[in-house]
Amino acid sequence: MTNEITITSTEEIKESQYAGTGVRISAGLLDYLILLPIMYLVLYLESLSKTMFYVTVLPDIAFFLWYYIYLVKKYGGTPGKIIMKIKIVKTDASDITYKEAFMRSAISIIINLGLTIVAILAVSQMAAQQFDSVIWYKQNQYIASYYPIFNLWQEGVIIAYVFIDAIVFFSNNKYRTIEDFIANTVVVRNK
Repeated sequence: MTNEITITSTEEIKESQYAGTGVRISAGLLDYLILLPIMYLVLYLESLSKTMFYVTVLPDIAFFLWYYIYLVKKYGGTPGKIIMKIKIVKTDASDITYKEAFMRSAISIIINLGLTIVAILAVSQMAAQQFDSVIWYKQNQYIASYYPIFNLWQEGVIIAYVFIDAIVFFSNNKYRTIEDFIANTVVVRNK
């Protein structure tokens, strides 16, 4: 499952080869559809018991790293990008390394680790019988209510990040996002 790109230098990347809005949104939606059953499985497993909540933390983090770092390094993108025939490359058109794959995900990693830590702290304050006796969405409401300031801050950060990322994306002719600038990458159409 290799994706070969015929570009050999940034001078050869023509403006028409950069992956634009439609294809990148489509790739993101495909990734969401691919990940949706896994997200529901994790939510279900987490809701079974307080112990299962803790047991799912490391596999959940490992899956995130596999999906957004390993697959991106190995294949040049997530499954959604591969299906849409787009590829993440360095700005010099060479394949990305683990460093670039990690840097592209750095903001998401920080946000998700923060959310995970808050969830663990909140669940640790809840009695096992109390946690086990309520349905999953009530468990999530409890977790969200435990640190309301953090949740408001986190929602604000995510909204601001998405808004700023959209401005960055539309303000350059290579359709680079904040992640692309952090990792020194571009997303191109793959042949």
